[in-house]
Amino acid sequence: MQGDGKLVHALKVLILLTRHKYMTGSEIAAKIGVTDRNARKLIDEIRKAGIPITVQRGRMGGYGLDTKQIPELLSVAEYVHKKSEEYTEKESEQTYSIAEATEILRGAGTFRQNTASIEQTRVWIQHYQKHHDPLHGIPAEKLGRNWVIQERDLQHFISLRKEALREKECPYCGEIFKPVKVHQNTCGKQECVLRPHGIHIGMKTVICKNCGTSFQALRTSKETCSKKCQYELYKKRKRKKV
Repeated sequence: MQGDGKLVHALKVLILLTRHKYMTGSEIAAKIGVTDRNARKLIDEIRKAGIPITVQRGRMGGYGLDTKQIPELLSVAEYVHKKSEEYTEKESEQTYSIAEATEILRGAGTFRQNTASIEQTRVWIQHYQKHHDPLHGIPAEKLGRNWVIQERDLQHFISLRKEALREKECPYCGEIFKPVKVHQNTCGKQECVLRPHGIHIGMKTVICKNCGTSFQALRTSKETCSKKCQYELYKKRKRKKV
């Protein structure tokens, strides 16, 4: 609660008190994302600034804003209430914690089980805070010590990644492929991957030294057509040495 954060919390308290007749200290603390003790300190400082915040004792009581003591404050409260419409709409939206958002990402079918983890979700949040890229990061807000993700931001992130991971056509060989990463634009063959860097590699016909079949390879030094033939050729050479 220092610097601009303190001012933002004070404005949020005024917005809440203009929308509710009475609110307890715990309710105010939960809404603005601070502890009960800090909420009480903040209310005391607002009182010292001359804004009349009253206390109503009893089961239905709490802190309230008395605009009758200072008539000029009524127009200020109305202005703050109008400006709080966007905040009210945002507050009413569904929000998710990092763990809840991770479960939604896993169930979206776009993310693999090992990548859609809580750690990866944190990485996506940090990437957005740094680069503001909605395709590679998730917008999130700090609520106290925890991150909160809005439902519309999470769904927008999922839709962008689904669009990036749909089937594509390789611009070099024309093959239809399904990308594994959102930035993958080629089919994955070595000659297509190296083409954007100005490297042209042609496939060569090579005869397998184990089974004798011909196959396509990028280099003539390749001896076998598969790992199975490679292992069998290795065993044959080992027997010859013995």
